[in-house]
Amino acid sequence: MILGTLMQRRGAVEAMTDVLAKVNVSVDSAKLISRWLSAAGHDDAKLTTALRSVMGIEAGKPIPYSEQFVRTLAREVQAAGDAEAGSAVFAASLTNCAACHRIKSRTAEHDAFVNGSFAKGPDLTSVAAGLPLELIIEAIVWPQRQIKEGYEMTTLWLDNGRTVSGYLLAESGKTISIRDLSTGKILEIPADTVEERAKVGSAMPAGFTHTLTRQELRDLARYLSERKSP
Repeated sequence: MILGTLMQRRGAVEAMTDVLAKVNVSVDSAKLISRWLSAAGHDDAKLTTALRSVMGIEAGKPIPYSEQFVRTLAREVQAAGDAEAGSAVFAASLTNCAACHRIKSRTAEHDAFVNGSFAKGPDLTSVAAGLPLELIIEAIVWPQRQIKEGYEMTTLWLDNGRTVSGYLLAESGKTISIRDLSTGKILEIPADTVEERAKVGSAMPAGFTHTLTRQELRDLARYLSERKSP
């Protein structure tokens, strides 16, 4: 690969950073370069900043919600989205969707199962039966805007210094029942040991779509928009 050869040369990082500042590089090209560099273990702050600038990403800040973006992408999904390609995006290590979400197909050998019995995110087998395409797009790009009931994370800070994060299942005056997100186990926490608590939103990381090309995003949305029954 050209990038592989280029990055072996002295001064390659500085040269690439300079090129990004002077040449009109497309957003998708910047995303592909960023993905390759990450996979190859290259982590230069200036180059990363330059690539993020091309991608329109400001470090530490989420992409602002845009209703126009949602409407435009929905039209693109309907016109050019490829569900089969979207299935590959869903299963890819780049997105890692299958690590938290389950989609059951008609044949077990094609099921996208989460390892073990605990799925950190909602089952998406029939997601399109309850959500229109526009809301599916919102859920992909801005996961904090709409959180399915039962999947809002809560963090508890205990008096022994321990921190527990997971899904709140039940609460009485004496006990808080929470499913630990790291293990999937249900913990019964004595209420009087909780010093502080906070709702922290969706477990799905904001900005995970930053490195997806526009076509990959279309394909993923198309794939999910066709999940109406097992």
